[in-house]
Formats: sequence, C-alpha cells, structure tokens
Amino acid sequence: MLEYIVYRLPRELRGPFEEACAKASGALAAAPECKDFELSRCVEEPELYIWRIAWESLDAHLKGFRQSGHFEEYFGALKDYFPYVDQMHHYEKVPLTGK
Repeated sequence: MLEYIVYRLPRELRGPFEEACAKASGALAAAPECKDFELSRCVEEPELYIWRIAWESLDAHLKGFRQSGHFEEYFGALKDYFPYVDQMHHYEKVPLTGK
C-alpha cells in the first residue's frame, strides 16, 4: 500500500522542508510498518514535492505507525508543513507495470 503526500511550498520553505523530511525519515526507517519511502521535487514546478511512503498495509499505517512513538517523531519534524499539503491519499498497485 502506498501513501502519496503532495506538498506545495513557497521558495523560502523548500530548504527547511527538505531538512525536516531528513529528520522525519529516521522515524520512517525505524518503523517496522514502513517498507520504503522517497521524497521527490517537481522539475517543472519546484514548489511541488511528493513524499511517497510504502506501508505494509493500511492498518499497519493507521493502527500501527500512527499510534507509535515513531509517528510522534515523524509528525514533530513535519507538523509545520502540514498546512502546505495539497493531497494525502493511499493507493494500491494495479497489475500494470513497466520494465
């Protein structure tokens, strides 16, 4: 199960946001519910970022991670940037892939 969080950030917050994500990544790396994650910045519109997090399952994310100390660390690092979230949704893969 994949979670995609899209942020739209003004120029002056981009550096601090990336630093906050680096801090938050420690909590994700330590959380057993998290399988993988990455942060990407849009080339055409550099104010857009996508934080992709792969979770074991929706329940593992919502009932495991969100009720753990790892979530407190993650949220503490990123809470100032939640007003800049454009989208936050969970997705499941469909059987259509590339190479």
